[in-house]
Amino acid sequence: MATTAEPNTTSPHSHAPTTAKGWGTDAPDQPLRPMEFERRALRPNDVAIKITYAGICHSDLHTCRNDWAEAATR
Repeated sequence: MATTAEPNTTSPHSHAPTTAKGWGTDAPDQPLRPMEFERRALRPNDVAIKITYAGICHSDLHTCRNDWAEAATR
């Protein structure tokens, strides 16, 4: 899933989760769609980066479509 999230710039070790946006699917026979999901809070050894551009590689599509036998359920 390609994702974007704004790092918390006020505190590098925020204890609050971050809402991220990405592209994904709910089932192998459904098209990709914009989705929001929650990422865990940063830990002391994590690095926060701002992702400006992201892409979806062909293996992401195979995984979403379950072309590799049960890959999407793991």
